[in-house]
Amino acid sequence: MNKNIKRHSVNLLCDKLSNLAPSTLVDKTGRKYLSVEHMYQTWKCGSFSEAGYEARGRKVRGDFNLLKKHSMDVMTRAMKLKLRAHPALTEAIRAKGGLEWLATCTHVVYGRDKHWECVNGRGAFMICLINAYANRVSVEKLISQHQYEVEWEHHTCMPKQVWDERLNA
Repeated sequence: MNKNIKRHSVNLLCDKLSNLAPSTLVDKTGRKYLSVEHMYQTWKCGSFSEAGYEARGRKVRGDFNLLKKHSMDVMTRAMKLKLRAHPALTEAIRAKGGLEWLATCTHVVYGRDKHWECVNGRGAFMICLINAYANRVSVEKLISQHQYEVEWEHHTCMPKQVWDERLNA
């Protein structure tokens, strides 16, 4: 079964979980976003970007140091908002096996920003989605921002053993 979380996936749930999938989100100020990606591009440097908002989900440039500091948090928050706005997605993940199912998913970006690419639940996008899901279901198995920063600095994915230990803790 195809478990690649991307837009136009063969798997309908994976298609809906994509950051590019249409999904109206509303922030605390009442601003509406067309997708998780739209919200991410707007806030990815830690503060509101008019250019990001106007781009409506298309990629906009950002300061690398600010991106490094804020991008994971912003993507996680956007995914949390999506799961809160669409409780059926949380239930569908739970029905598939929850964290264990997410840990087997991929997010392939096909030549785009490889930072977000993930295989078998390991990588930036899946860390954000797993943390958002875990938060939604009040699971205390969150992956620390510190661990991610260490991985970012060394350009590595989390070792499978560490991942397995966290899932089974």
